[in-house]
Amino acid sequence: MEKYLLAICIPTFNRSNLLKGLLENISLESTKYQIIDYIQIIIVDGHSDDDTEQMVTTFKIKCDLQYYRREVRVGIDRDIIKC
Repeated sequence: MEKYLLAICIPTFNRSNLLKGLLENISLESTKYQIIDYIQIIIVDGHSDDDTEQMVTTFKIKCDLQYYRREVRVGIDRDIIKC
């Protein structure tokens, strides 16, 4: 049986500030309800040219966070499929 109760897949492109706020809210709420250990977050970056990669890799969250960055921009359809 898989240990995760919830998997959150987030495709993103040049939305570092919004993504940071989302991750902070997920962290806050899942800690509040004591489910942080049962959440997996998968982020697919569609080759952003802002600080998305740096923000994600330095963000401190206790759940399983996986980050994938596209080598070239392929569009949100393919980013969603990667999730």
